[in-house]
Amino acid sequence: MKKMIINFQQNKEFRIAYLNNNILYNLELNNLTCIKKKLNIYQGKIINIIPSIEAVFVDYGEKKYGFLPFKEIADYYFLKNQNYLDISNVKNMLQKNQRVIVQIIREENKKKGVKLTTFIQLSGIYLILKLSNKKNIFISKKIQGKDRKTIKDNLLTFDIPNNVSLIVRTSSLGKDIKKIKYDFALLLNCLNEIFKISKYSLYPGIIFYKNKIIMRIFEDYLYNDIDQIIIDNIEIFNMIHFYTFFFKKIDIYKKMRLYSNTIPIFKYYNIDNQINLLSKREIRLPSGGSLILDFTEACTIIDVNSSRSYVGKNIEDTAFKINLEAVIEVVRQLRLRDIGGLILIDLINMKVMKNCRMIEKILKTNLLEDRARIQVGRISNFGILELSREKLNTHSDKKYNYICPPLVRFK
Repeated sequence: MKKMIINFQQNKEFRIAYLNNNILYNLELNNLTCIKKKLNIYQGKIINIIPSIEAVFVDYGEKKYGFLPFKEIADYYFLKNQNYLDISNVKNMLQKNQRVIVQIIREENKKKGVKLTTFIQLSGIYLILKLSNKKNIFISKKIQGKDRKTIKDNLLTFDIPNNVSLIVRTSSLGKDIKKIKYDFALLLNCLNEIFKISKYSLYPGIIFYKNKIIMRIFEDYLYNDIDQIIIDNIEIFNMIHFYTFFFKKIDIYKKMRLYSNTIPIFKYYNIDNQINLLSKREIRLPSGGSLILDFTEACTIIDVNSSRSYVGKNIEDTAFKINLEAVIEVVRQLRLRDIGGLILIDLINMKVMKNCRMIEKILKTNLLEDRARIQVGRISNFGILELSREKLNTHSDKKYNYICPPLVRFK
């Protein structure tokens, strides 16, 4: 049984845990004192055009200027009706103080300012709408076979503007086309509102917030496979209740219940103990094996040890069974700790090629539940499996704020 546990700690954190048979498989920790800027939309102006680094710097209303690469500038911002980018003549194609509507795609850090794009992206329950130079339809890789063709055929009947691309999310699988069309209408309406507001707004400055954690829950996690949604705060309960009716997801409302026990909700479901284990270097496996995690500047190294495990009939069988447990646990740890960058898994050596391919297949199957972009290599002759993972900056940075209202509202 899959459960979503929502815990509100006054003036501290807004915590969301996802349990599968009481085992923690995903976690969101949201600091209520910080505001997440990623995906916020701003009215900005070009301050400097630098062809040598193929980028412009944009004043978007904050202390540091934003970095906007040429490749992230839509064609309609180029002057003289240019439909392609000529870097040698770029200063005649763009102008200083030119207005641009930009969205943050990378947060600011100590060394660098934010990275911007003019290809505005809005996420819905079933679709992602994105501005582009031409109309396109992209479908999640997790949707395959006849379902993929059916969804694409249905989307071709939508009235999609020429400068808009649609990305079909996995959550659309098996859904009524009317619900997907309604989601598309909401996103298109929201995009039109953003452009209307930009015409009359003072600039530079923000015109659209994308930091409501409740909306993120609906966009990313409220799928039909969630069996129970347990909330310990009446305000949050009522807020989610409202959105279930707004998005016509009555089936979600039926799964909600308010937690009223005197024992803290995370303690009652043994979540706190599982969170504490995320700070450990060593992770024990059910068979007696273990994982050792070491973090370096260049990569994360995960060593698989047999320890005192004797689960197999022989050395090869023992190695396979421990590696099987290890890769399943590795996927869980990557997601819970939000580990990004290059990851090296030092598996126990296996001589049978069939076993190596099976471990790779099981790893990729389990990675399908991860929302991050991941690339997986093959097990090398030395027993090393390489993969790279996009860091989502979820609970590790704690920069979400559910109470900040959006400036743009749906009609």
